[in-house]
Amino acid sequence: EMLNGLDDLSRSIQNFMAGTRSLIFDLIPPALYSVGVGAAVEGFAKQFGKKQGIVIDVNNQLTVRQLDPNIAVFLYKGVRECVKNAIKHGGADRMLVSLCHSEQYIEVAVEDNGTGFTPDEDHFGLKKDSGFGLFNLKNRAEQFDGSITLAKAEKLGGGKVTVYVPHKKLEGMT
Repeated sequence: EMLNGLDDLSRSIQNFMAGTRSLIFDLIPPALYSVGVGAAVEGFAKQFGKKQGIVIDVNNQLTVRQLDPNIAVFLYKGVRECVKNAIKHGGADRMLVSLCHSEQYIEVAVEDNGTGFTPDEDHFGLKKDSGFGLFNLKNRAEQFDGSITLAKAEKLGGGKVTVYVPHKKLEGMT
């Protein structure tokens, strides 16, 4: 009986370790540093979409792989937050994530086919019945001298969140 207890404990520890590794990988995948934010977002979209049974298309127009690591983590986490919010609050089952850059900005947009945003509501404020998602996203964008806009999704008809980060915050861009 003692051996069975030790076997159960060993399995529990192995499951805990696997869960911890998975959580760490989900939070900040190694691909973010090795192949860049665009490829990391593509990987997230593929895995998360499959897991949730939804479609997440990615239009990655970024030609620069290496961003300031803090910006790359911010953009990756921002995409993840927007995708999860679109499902949770908008009931979306189809999304388009677009990543591109201009002379001035890196732009990351998440569009969905959900219910969209309620006009005239402060979506960036703190509320008792919701989390800190858009509030934190806006504040982090501002820390990088960037901004966020909310709009109706042109292509999918739901909501659209766009994050802009100034070009001056990029490294290695020509």
